[in-house]
Amino acid sequence: MPLTGLSSARLVPPGMNGRLWMQMKDAFNDDPKARLHACVRDNDMSALRNLVPLCGTVDLELNYCDPDFGSALQVAVLCDNMTAAGILLDAGANPWASNGFTEPQTSAIETAIQTGNRDMFTRMCEKTVLGDSKIPQQVHRALLNRTTIHGQTAMVEDVLGWADGWSEAVLENALGDAVSGWHVEVVRLLLARFRYSPLCINLSLCRAADFKSDLLSLPRAECNGLDYVNQQELIGCLIGAGADPNSNAEGLNIVIEAATWADLVGALKALLDKGADPNGRGPAGETALHHLGSPVHVKKGPKRCLHETGIRLLLQHGASVTIQDELGNTPLHFAAFGSNMHIFSLYTTGLPVDSPHNDALKSIKNNSGETLLHWAAAGKKIDILRFLLLSGADVNAANDNGWTPLMCAVAPSTATETSVPSYYKALQAVRIILDHGADPLACTAEGWTPLHCLSLYLDDGDGNNNELADLAKEFITRGIPVDARATMLAVSTNSGRKSLRVPNREVGIWGSRVVEHLQPNSNKSPATTKDRTPLHWAMFHGAAGLARVLLANGADVNAVDERNCRPADLINTSPLLQTHPDIRARLTRILVDATNSSVEYSQKQQQAT
Repeated sequence: MPLTGLSSARLVPPGMNGRLWMQMKDAFNDDPKARLHACVRDNDMSALRNLVPLCGTVDLELNYCDPDFGSALQVAVLCDNMTAAGILLDAGANPWASNGFTEPQTSAIETAIQTGNRDMFTRMCEKTVLGDSKIPQQVHRALLNRTTIHGQTAMVEDVLGWADGWSEAVLENALGDAVSGWHVEVVRLLLARFRYSPLCINLSLCRAADFKSDLLSLPRAECNGLDYVNQQELIGCLIGAGADPNSNAEGLNIVIEAATWADLVGALKALLDKGADPNGRGPAGETALHHLGSPVHVKKGPKRCLHETGIRLLLQHGASVTIQDELGNTPLHFAAFGSNMHIFSLYTTGLPVDSPHNDALKSIKNNSGETLLHWAAAGKKIDILRFLLLSGADVNAANDNGWTPLMCAVAPSTATETSVPSYYKALQAVRIILDHGADPLACTAEGWTPLHCLSLYLDDGDGNNNELADLAKEFITRGIPVDARATMLAVSTNSGRKSLRVPNREVGIWGSRVVEHLQPNSNKSPATTKDRTPLHWAMFHGAAGLARVLLANGADVNAVDERNCRPADLINTSPLLQTHPDIRARLTRILVDATNSSVEYSQKQQQAT
């Protein structure tokens, strides 16, 4: 026997969305508690009127919520059935009843707001708010909160008219909700009716230039083209209301924040068009062009890309490519390190027109004496390297702590360069620099040689990495000592300091940055160890192939560092090799074989004498 209130015709009620009907047509049929829902779904008002008086006396609740569709009143809203809504409201249905199963939680009144059904919203509010002086202020605040979050301008205006004496905090929250959702018309309404403090307006501008929030007030909601148009209009609206486009209201430069996300290019354009300084500074004195020298974030994931549109916008608005951060690095330094020839050429268009570009490219240095060639070499940017060398850059220029472009090319500057096959670009960069006359015997102030830097590349020594071994042999042939001593930046599980294998998003530890890590600005002692040979480094960093080359060319297996550690002592104590048991075993075998060979050689020598 069918449940009371179910229609046999099962036709789509007039005015109801067909897709919603298909989703709802088989719902409620097997749930006796959802008989009211079924009546509303089928537009059976006679059965609904007969069932409503039974609520609370049988297995039927007026505010029962279906897990998928909520209360019967919420179904009435979904079906846009004003008659059903009136019957339920007259019977005492609660517009705020929530199913509690969805996130965000929904209710009948929330659904009316979300769908923009002003008539249904007003009908429910008449029952719960209007004309009742006993309605607590928190209900009005809740209505204002929900209507602003959903950007329902007409409903916001209604709610504002139902009460007065709105507090400053409530109005600021409302403006913040509207701004975070990029609801420009609601923002215009609020700004026209109320006076906000300059701080509030400036904070609102910072939020407007950020990602749109979703209904949970979480940033980075999905957006379409119209959303980005609304964002640009919103920024213009707030600046027109007195917001300062150069304000650092949240401690961050608003232009830099917008520029470092490719998806916020519309916000960047709106800010620049409205007078924002394209050379605004960040915490380290950097500008947006410093950041855009490397790939920036795309959407909400880890993907990154070079932001050509943002770069062009900044240059068109007068951004400088030679302005220095607190370390003296220019945007050109960062572009040489992290971009490509196309983007680097775009940066060079910002050089002063009254000076030859070649001269400028050769003369630009940071506070530590690093040229653009140093940075291009560290970034392994082959085309930029060639361009700078052909422009006359000094291939043997040394910075303040003795780093030459060759050393910058050999040293891994990012984590991904330390593993196969990522270091091939480093080998290619080294070869180009050597072919242009680089001195292979140059040594840094820390005692590092190219052999020390080659030991930083993870290499299982299986014989497939012949290019790395060949380069090491060439350096040894040219006169680099296999047992040269140097200070190594170590990894300590207690200090938590990083090795040279730094995250890919950082510039890395090379050149003048090595000094910062050897002499940190704190009372803690640096995580370093002195007097380590390239063989020590190879054992610590897992460079098995290089270890073979060093041992074959006379490296001392018994050399001790300042802590009296031999190379063999580092194999099992290195935190970098904890997840590479195969390489640890291979390094041990290499040392055992080398030691046995040394013993056999000594025995033969003794027998010969």
